[in-house]
Amino acid sequence: MTDREQKYLIDILKSCERIIDFVGAQSFTDFLKDYKTQSAIERQLGIIGEALSQFRKTDSSLRLKSQNKIIGLRNRLIHA
Repeated sequence: MTDREQKYLIDILKSCERIIDFVGAQSFTDFLKDYKTQSAIERQLGIIGEALSQFRKTDSSLRLKSQNKIIGLRNRLIHA
C-alpha cells in the first residue's frame, strides 16, 4: 500500500473517531437540537466521502462494499 493510500485510510479512520467523540452519549433527540454537532458530523462525513473518492482513484485493489453510497452521501452533503 502506498503512502497516499494510507493517508486516505487514516483520514477516514480519524473522521470516524471524531464522529464518535462528537456524539458521545448524546440522545438522538438532543442531537437533533444540537446544530453545532450536526455541522461537525456533516463535515466529517464529507471528509470520509472525499478521502474514499480519492482512494478509489488509486491502484489499490481494496474496495469497500458501500463505497458508492458513501461517496454519494458526500456529494449530497456538499452540493445539495
